[in-house]
Amino acid sequence: MGWRLYKYAARASSIFDLPVISVVFWLERHGRIPPSPFEIRIGKHLSGVWHYTSIEVYRLKAAEILALGEQDIVGLLPLVPLTHDGGTVEQIEAAGKVAQEHASSEEEQVSIITLLGILASRRIDRELADALVRRLVMSQDLLESSPLYQKWAEEWLAQGMEKGLEQGLEQGLERGREEGLTIGVRESVQLVLRARFKALPPEVEQAIAQASRAALEDVLTHVSDESLDQLRVRLETAPQQ
Repeated sequence: MGWRLYKYAARASSIFDLPVISVVFWLERHGRIPPSPFEIRIGKHLSGVWHYTSIEVYRLKAAEILALGEQDIVGLLPLVPLTHDGGTVEQIEAAGKVAQEHASSEEEQVSIITLLGILASRRIDRELADALVRRLVMSQDLLESSPLYQKWAEEWLAQGMEKGLEQGLEQGLERGREEGLTIGVRESVQLVLRARFKALPPEVEQAIAQASRAALEDVLTHVSDESLDQLRVRLETAPQQ
């Protein structure tokens, strides 16, 4: 991280001929945060030092960011859901209302509230986050035309389709496995009955074709000691598939 910040700052300072202050927002806790400053060394020689500020968002309180929003620093409001106590519907909605009141334009309002919804979906249900965004944005037309919202919606749709496909494949495989087992048992019943009774009457063939796997397995357990009529009755009175 220190090396990346050093490169970004050096490039920005070179392009704009202005001093740069680096700030890192750590949104979630993931291991140890590298301490500032970042040092560039060649052997024992120190050739460069870059200082930066780390802000651990997950340690902040929602009220701290909401207070900044009240001072028109609205760009930080989407971070509210990631704060220590900001992952509730009430706090997220409060951030949206501050954005409504203090955003400098409708376009800015849409961008901030949409980003708020995207980060909120890490803490609350995705559909609930989307409903909050739609309730908070004044202009639905502006929301629908927002590239950020469109991308979020497309990603959500893609995730839903992928999840649906996985569930469908899983259900299809399970159904196929069950049907395959049933076919195997049905063929076994037909072979055993034909070996014992030779040709089977049409009504017995039909009963075998319509019987459930449980009924077919039941017939196999009685095939050696029951007559064909008894087995046919067992097939016909059992629940069909």
